[in-house]
Amino acid sequence: MNVQDIPTLAREFVAKYGWTFPNVQDGTAAVAAAYRVTGKPTTVFVGTNGTVVGYHPGPYANAAAFEQDLLRLLAWRP
Repeated sequence: MNVQDIPTLAREFVAKYGWTFPNVQDGTAAVAAAYRVTGKPTTVFVGTNGTVVGYHPGPYANAAAFEQDLLRLLAWRP
């Protein structure tokens, strides 16, 4: 999600890196506020039922750190 970014620049960035996952614009930061995002970047993990199951404030050090969080959350059951 792009928060308060210029839409054309955000689309160029997505295209440059070949991202294929959905990327949406949050120009007013309303969605970021709803998910309690207080800084950028923040990764918000949302479960299949729409509830937030995890947060990671700041950038990930590497792909392995992201994968570790993702696998931990995929294994979690309420």
